[in-house]
Amino acid sequence: MTARTRGAQTVMNLIALELPDVITDWPAWLESHLVGVHLRDLVQQLEVIQGTPYQPMTLDAALANKRDSVLLNGLKALDEQQIVALVRSPRLLIEIQRLIFESGGEY
Repeated sequence: MTARTRGAQTVMNLIALELPDVITDWPAWLESHLVGVHLRDLVQQLEVIQGTPYQPMTLDAALANKRDSVLLNGLKALDEQQIVALVRSPRLLIEIQRLIFESGGEY
C-alpha cells in the first residue's frame, strides 16, 4: 500500500484495486508499473489478495521462450495465460523489472 499524507490525514493508495476489468488491458497496465516507482507496493498488495501462489513459478517458466520478445515488445508479447501467471505470482514482476533494467530493450 502506498500511503500519502494530506494534512493530518493519511490516504492509502490501493494500486491492486485498479487492475483493469478486461484482461487484454493488463499488459499495458502492468508495464506502467514495471517502469514506475510503486511496483513493490503493487506486488505486496497482489500477494495479500492472492495469498500463497498455487504453483510458484520461476521467471523462465513464466516467460517460456518469450524472454527476448518481452524485452523487445513488452508484456504484449505474452499470451493471456502468461499474464495471469504474473498476476498470480506477483514477485515475478520484480524479476521482470530487474531483467528490464539489466538487459534494456525497448523499455
